[in-house]
Amino acid sequence: LSEMAEKDSRGGSNTRPKTSKLFSYSLLDMKDDVDERLEQCHRVLSSLMTSTREAEMYEQLNMKVCRSSQDHEETVLALLFSILTDNSGASKWYSTLTMV
Repeated sequence: LSEMAEKDSRGGSNTRPKTSKLFSYSLLDMKDDVDERLEQCHRVLSSLMTSTREAEMYEQLNMKVCRSSQDHEETVLALLFSILTDNSGASKWYSTLTMV
């Protein structure tokens, strides 16, 4: 049924990118502490991953996870959050997670 919904009237597939509905909230759903923590960790990781060169990015990531066990945990949570929510970049996030 969902495959049929994605086909348009000419028989071609719809080119809209699929987005994850894992963390989509309705008005009735409230964010809890875990959701807030995952999103905060993801924001910190995103700001860290904006380096111009990939080598610098991985070096900064390694320095962050080596600082403390809490930094390591937050980085892993952020990478897991990214894997679950970013369909197009999940493989990149997974390879980064295996490096950490």
